[in-house]
Amino acid sequence: MRTLDDIMTQLRTLQPELRRRYLIRSMGVFGSYVHGEQRED
Repeated sequence: MRTLDDIMTQLRTLQPELRRRYLIRSMGVFGSYVHGEQRED
């Protein structure tokens, strides 16, 4: 199962391309991962 750190690392890596392609100003993680309640299912 992926961790919040894994997700944040991937977002940081992809951020320049996503900003260029989709004009994204900011990104965030929400839901169970932020609260540490993620599950395998």
